[in-house]
Amino acid sequence: MQELDTYPRRIQIIPTIKCNYRCVMCFQPHSEHKRGGEIDFTIFEKLNHVFPFVHQVYFTGGEPLMYSEMPRALEFLGRHGCEISMSTNGAMLTGKRLEMAFRYMDTVKISLDAATPETYARIRKNGNFAKVLANIGRLANLKKKFNRPHPHT
Repeated sequence: MQELDTYPRRIQIIPTIKCNYRCVMCFQPHSEHKRGGEIDFTIFEKLNHVFPFVHQVYFTGGEPLMYSEMPRALEFLGRHGCEISMSTNGAMLTGKRLEMAFRYMDTVKISLDAATPETYARIRKNGNFAKVLANIGRLANLKKKFNRPHPHT
């Protein structure tokens, strides 16, 4: 293993290119959209010696909440004290995924891309504007209930 003079302070990870939406601006071919691959969790383990020096890890994608190892990855990064952020379309921020985001994320960026259900439907194919707004409300309610400023949205 090669030693580095410095370690990265920020790391961006695309854990999967899978997505539950089919947005008009998406760069992914339709064939990769639903069945797209994931990074192997062993990558996190191989970088174990780096993460103690990392200040921020940012998940993007695809839809990061579709990554099958996301709970394990967040727990792993949490043990290293990394600040964790994510960009999501917000549709899957329910149940255990909502709890996971609340527990581990410092920032959750929700890509909304519209201010009305009609515009949203034209841009975010397979999307549900009302559901995403409800999910944002659920996250806000958790923050209020537990008097926590995080995750920022």
